[in-house]
Amino acid sequence: MSQTTRFVHLRNIPWLAIITSLLLGNLNASAAAANTPSTHSQTRVVLDAVTMVTPTIGWAINQYHVLRTVDGGRVWTSVTPKHFQSTDISGPQPSEITPNTTWTFVGKQDAWIAQGGLQVGAPSRSVSIYHTVNGGQQWSRFTLSQSLPRTFTAVGGTVSPLQLDMLGQQGWLVLTAGRAALQMPTLLEHTTSGGRSWQPVWNGMGNEGPVAFASARIGWMVPGIAMPLLRRTTDGGHTWHTANPPLPPRITSPTLQGEIAPSLALPRFFKGAHGVWPIVSGYGPTHWAVRLYTAIDQGQRWKLGPPSLHLQQDGAIDAQIVTARIVWILQSSSVAHTSNDGSTWVTDPLPPSLGTPIALTAASNRTAWVLSRSRSGISELWETNDGGRQWTIVTPHKST
Repeated sequence: MSQTTRFVHLRNIPWLAIITSLLLGNLNASAAAANTPSTHSQTRVVLDAVTMVTPTIGWAINQYHVLRTVDGGRVWTSVTPKHFQSTDISGPQPSEITPNTTWTFVGKQDAWIAQGGLQVGAPSRSVSIYHTVNGGQQWSRFTLSQSLPRTFTAVGGTVSPLQLDMLGQQGWLVLTAGRAALQMPTLLEHTTSGGRSWQPVWNGMGNEGPVAFASARIGWMVPGIAMPLLRRTTDGGHTWHTANPPLPPRITSPTLQGEIAPSLALPRFFKGAHGVWPIVSGYGPTHWAVRLYTAIDQGQRWKLGPPSLHLQQDGAIDAQIVTARIVWILQSSSVAHTSNDGSTWVTDPLPPSLGTPIALTAASNRTAWVLSRSRSGISELWETNDGGRQWTIVTPHKST
């Protein structure tokens, strides 16, 4: 499964995605003026989402630009594809607000963006897919419109890409159509040609979640309700079957009976087999803990780890799966990370001057960044190089 900013993030809509979407909404509104393109050679830039794939190289996106850094987030160069339109931000994990753009940043040079067409006064039925393999110097553009079935577009409204998962030449794109966020039909498109052509493989009727593929045939879908429920496909997404992992203690059936266990991120697979899936398990308003599901067989058998990271009362904001053993968790006033599958966690406070944390991205067990909102309402980027003990503010600038 491809590297992405965060997997928040899950539909119908868990509290983590609601909190994140609300914070991002306030951030985008207050920072719109600062986000306007400038003619200066270097100017402060607003970042709405950040993915660092190494300690120095990363990608970002805002309402107007796709950006790339090679110095750890200090200077960002616009690598915006031609025809890229001003956009509502959704990220790899869509919020409750109908998005028109999603993306996956696969590596140092490789990135994918899917964007629904924006037509003033009329709903759009087309989706543009952009792909670069050289750090954004050139982009290929593919248009997905002819393969959309009439039963999917008949509901009206705009066709919106919700999530994109790429695995080499194979790829899966989750689309919705309509206006009511919780009643949108869901369409799963599949490519075997690196995005050049797409075919619909599955059509859902709402409450469907994003997908994570471990191979060309085996994949997982999180339906997006506040329980650790999974669907599994073994034929590339054509058919899906319930495949629930072992439930946390006191949860004996997939129903909400006081205890909820929302997913913090989509499952992520490494080397095709090793899977990691963080959830929150708890009972009541104050007893919450992060637990990791792990698997070594493409998720056929999930093992539930111990509740070794206890959360603050306001819960977790974001999660970042770095490797099969390294996971970071962002809370409102602290960060935590594990390097041993969740058996133990190291927790450190965030500096009070950091403001309101919005999202987290990490490149190792020592290097991570927190995107935050300052008291004046603009986005800030903070960096740690010692596992979270010390944080330094990074002032992102855009260089033309």
